[in-house]
Amino acid sequence: MSAIVDLNLLVSQAVAAHKAGQLQEAARLYRQCLEWDPHCLPALYYGGIVALQQTPPVEAAKLFQTLSGLEPKRADVWYHLGLAQQRCGRNAEAERSYREALACNPRLGVAGNNLALLLRARGALGEAVAVLRAVVQADPERAEYWLNLGLALHEGGDVLDALNCYRCAERLDPDAYEIILNLGCALSDSGDHAGAIQYLQ
Repeated sequence: MSAIVDLNLLVSQAVAAHKAGQLQEAARLYRQCLEWDPHCLPALYYGGIVALQQTPPVEAAKLFQTLSGLEPKRADVWYHLGLAQQRCGRNAEAERSYREALACNPRLGVAGNNLALLLRARGALGEAVAVLRAVVQADPERAEYWLNLGLALHEGGDVLDALNCYRCAERLDPDAYEIILNLGCALSDSGDHAGAIQYLQ
């Protein structure tokens, strides 16, 4: 009984250090929790969050991999696993994790957006576009998602549809340099050179 009480206390101390921005101390305490109980869910999750700030976050990938086996229906766990794997350069594994996240929660836009970026990077533009269309339908208030959909469409040669996406992004974030630049380029590609000059200036 005392071990349970001590573990709960240790978890509380780790979370408090984490909230206070004392990340090294929090990481140490989370590791200590996992020495007591390798399946301690809060230590696995929040320890993984702290470890994501390492470069590369190999430890984060290990912690979230363990947690995904214990809680396979949690979309946020699969998303963070994918993020850690992606930052470690393990893109094929990251793709699978993002797909698992979306299977658990199809409306988790960050997972769909990251999956689409990986798909686009390996040339799977059609699938990237399909994923991003679902993302913007589920969460239409994020300029980043509209921009990435526009980029995938533009790269695939669908300039007019890309223009519409860039304009949606512009309405949400009118001062974003990347949005303005790509909108200008799309206008130029569509033949509207006067409109393109206005944006590119």
